Amino acid sequence: MSGTSAWTAGLAKAGLVVREGCGDPEGFIPAVVTGQLAGVMPWDVSDVAWADIDDPELHRKANADWYRLAVEQGLFRADDARFFLAADTSWVCVELRPEWDVMGVGAAGPLGSAHCRPEFRMLSLDGSVLLGATTSQSSVETIAVKEPHRSKVLRKFAAWVSESDSGLRGPQERAAARRWLDGHPGSGEAEACVRAFLTAREAARTALAQAFPRFGELGQVLAAVRSGELERSARSGTGYAYAVHGRGCRTVGPDGSEVDLDLLQDGSEAFDVWRLGRFARSAGLTPVPSAEDLLRACLDLSVEGVLVEPEPEWFRVVRFSKTFG
Repeated sequence: MSGTSAWTAGLAKAGLVVREGCGDPEGFIPAVVTGQLAGVMPWDVSDVAWADIDDPELHRKANADWYRLAVEQGLFRADDARFFLAADTSWVCVELRPEWDVMGVGAAGPLGSAHCRPEFRMLSLDGSVLLGATTSQSSVETIAVKEPHRSKVLRKFAAWVSESDSGLRGPQERAAARRWLDGHPGSGEAEACVRAFLTAREAARTALAQAFPRFGELGQVLAAVRSGELERSARSGTGYAYAVHGRGCRTVGPDGSEVDLDLLQDGSEAFDVWRLGRFARSAGLTPVPSAEDLLRACLDLSVEGVLVEPEPEWFRVVRFSKTFG
């Protein structure tokens, strides 16, 4: 029996039958890129399930977790149980039969290294849902990611694949990675918005500090207003303005862009996605990124050490770079 025939036979034992005519996965996330699925950030995961490796019920629970996530997240439909399965560097269409055992027989064959030791990635027929399973020392993890093109981890790896000249990736893999990236723009606009906000914040602070010596960090501004050393609102000769409100301050640049910051209980000078959206509209950015994309961009920048999240969904600057703009 050839390698392909043995692989197909192993899938059949697990209840997966190879099918033709499922559509062309060209332009979808390349199978080789999905090898980084276990490393995606928590905010990019739509659902996840863990089953303890020492649980006597591991086999049943792991199968149940996979099926629940597959149905709820949209890997396949009740009336059409077809989806793509990663086979090395390509996608193969398979159909789930009524009698199946993905985590047991499947993992002992083509879908893993041993019984209940799965390692596989699957993709919905429209390419919008990525689902996989992996095994650690303590658990079997089943993970689902919707709209995988939004994951910065997957995009960065795809960019590496597309530009790799190490000989580890062939021309077809490089081309597929570039095609996916070009065909599925990520949330670059959202990150650009956050960086523009930080740049505008720095420019306003510098200009206002020159016009009003008591203008500085937000805590200093609020204290100066309370002591009467600084007006609650004012405009500089260069066209920058500020207005203090409660525990916050809004600055407006000559171009009308608004930067609004609040002082949190721990003294952090922070902003949220609502303020980022307001900035985007005032600055005339198009399109205005969604709140979801702005939050994801802030979380990604937190991983990079640019921002920190002192309170849920509130962010402050850790490291500002003049290259942001």
